[in-house]
Amino acid sequence: AAGFAQPHVHRLQGSAHRVSFQRVQHRACLSAARAEADDEWPLLRDVRRAVHDYALIQPGDRIAVAVSGGKDSSTLAFLLKRLKERRLLPFDDWSFTTVHLDQVQPGHDAQSLEAWLEGEGIDFHLLR
Repeated sequence: AAGFAQPHVHRLQGSAHRVSFQRVQHRACLSAARAEADDEWPLLRDVRRAVHDYALIQPGDRIAVAVSGGKDSSTLAFLLKRLKERRLLPFDDWSFTTVHLDQVQPGHDAQSLEAWLEGEGIDFHLLR
């Protein structure tokens, strides 16, 4: 495929030749998918790097993400969802949920935040 370095193919007999080529091709596709994710979402690349460098997420973790509805917490929730759905960590057994604290302030309405998160497929809990 365009953009991939051609794999060095050893002269092996029969199916061993094809299996070797398929493994190299599969690794190249995975690398290309990760590179595409990095190019498309620089913030996603940075979050993935921070998770790795600082061991922020470990296998089996259940994470609560406090969301206010502002840009920072909403972006974090969205990026964690992309990390999870694109399987960009070396393990899949982690999860997260968003939590919003409604302090019952006059004029505060969490319905638009809840609708957006649920529309994105992100688990949402409202605390009062």
